Amino acid sequence: MLDAESDPLVCRCLQVCRSQIVDCIAVTGAESVRDVSGHTGAGSGCLACHCRIKNLLAERTRSATIACAVEL
Repeated sequence: MLDAESDPLVCRCLQVCRSQIVDCIAVTGAESVRDVSGHTGAGSGCLACHCRIKNLLAERTRSATIACAVEL
């Protein structure tokens, strides 16, 4: 089990951790805060975590871009 330091809460309202959002993005192909919210609930409370969710989505996009560049 991950601890709060290695798997911090991203959405405090709904108690959704970073790993849950990262898994959601990887498994469902979520591309927006709305997509992530629909699968995890994160971002549907006070909206304060939207920036953190967008950052996690951007990390996935950067990783995919790097992976594609390496394959060339």
